[in-house]
This record gives sequence, structure tokens and C-alpha cells, in this order.
Amino acid sequence: MITKKQVEAFGSIETPFYFYDMDLLRKTLDIYKAQIDKYGYNAHYAMKANANDRILETIKGYGLGADCVSGNEVKLAVKSGFDPQKIVYAGVGKSDKEIKAALKAGIFSYQPAGRRNGPQGPDLDPRESRHRRTYP
Repeated sequence: MITKKQVEAFGSIETPFYFYDMDLLRKTLDIYKAQIDKYGYNAHYAMKANANDRILETIKGYGLGADCVSGNEVKLAVKSGFDPQKIVYAGVGKSDKEIKAALKAGIFSYQPAGRRNGPQGPDLDPRESRHRRTYP
């Protein structure tokens, strides 16, 4: 938790600034990881929530995957060392280039979004991602 000394130090820091309580994050992740392991779940961190290197390193260290909604988030997840087989990619507004780059990186799943009837994403060979999902 935040100490009185830290609060006093904040007065001399130019704002805005970000303060991360890494001990609290690790304690939270300890509890979270115990629960997902207990039930055999897979959990993915939303990359859009925070791209701080220390935060990502800590979360990755707990074995969580990365939940990405943009091509840049996929790139960041891979660059940050997340296991590609623990990276999921979904949402609207994807270019063919972004989708193909994500699949080439070996991500676990690409979930296209959009119209329920008709084409979904680029013309891809289904073998490019064995976990590619499409709507019926």
C-alpha cells in the first residue's frame, strides 16, 4: 500500500504522473492466478488497459495471455514476450495487413467481428490459424 512517505514525495513530482503499487498488483495477481488455476481457466490481460513495460512484464510472468483489439496491440504483446499461443485478437476495423501479420506471428485466435451474414475479414486460408473463429 501507499506509505505516508510516498504521499509526501508526490508533492514534489510534476503532474500528471502515474504511480503503480507493484506489491499490490502482485498480491492481486497471486489471488487471481490461484482462482483461474483452480478452475482451469485461461485469462488474458486487455492490452488497451495499460502498456507500461513493468506492468506487462509482471502480468506475463503470471502466465496470463494478451487480449488485443488492434494490430499494434498484437505487436506490443509479441514484443513484450507474451507467448503467441496466449494472444487473442478480436474486434472491428482490422486491415487485411494487420490480420495477416497477427496470424503470421502465430497467435492463438483471431475472432472477426462485423456482419453476421457475408464475408468476415480478408480472404484467408483457414489453415493459417487453426483457431480462427467466424460467425455462422
